[in-house]
Amino acid sequence: MKCPTCGEDHGLLEPTFRRPDAIAAVPSSLRATHVFESDDLCALRARDATQQDRYFVRCLLPVPVRDHEDTRWGVWAEVSGPDSKTIYDAWDDPRQAERPAMDAQLANDIPGYPPTVGLPMRLRMSGPTTRPQLTFAADQSHPFALECRAGVTVHRVKEWLARMGAS
Repeated sequence: MKCPTCGEDHGLLEPTFRRPDAIAAVPSSLRATHVFESDDLCALRARDATQQDRYFVRCLLPVPVRDHEDTRWGVWAEVSGPDSKTIYDAWDDPRQAERPAMDAQLANDIPGYPPTVGLPMRLRMSGPTTRPQLTFAADQSHPFALECRAGVTVHRVKEWLARMGAS
């Protein structure tokens, strides 16, 4: 599709995070004993009694792009222990999309914005062959949430990718 702004074809990549920020920050010396990680689910075992175990799910955050096909951020969401168990138990269930949405928090800091880790989200399972979907609440006023809900231009997506080192 040709961009109406510049007339060029933009074959865009979708911005993606490999792991939640909390998992990426764990020193390699502790990974074997404190981290469970896969490309879909991660858990961080508490290091001591003052902490709690933490659970993460890889999700897609759809973003409308006004002058191109929509994009999706590949981000991680932090969920509660009980919700993590629900997600794990329903992972291969063909009817998982019928489950109610659950509370989650964004688990990645998005470059170029005020901190985004911890922003409240809603997570909805979407089927056994697709990643869960994230959405921001309509009243969320963080700049990243506002742009994701309102939609962006292809040039904004290119700025996002450049900040992440993938232009």
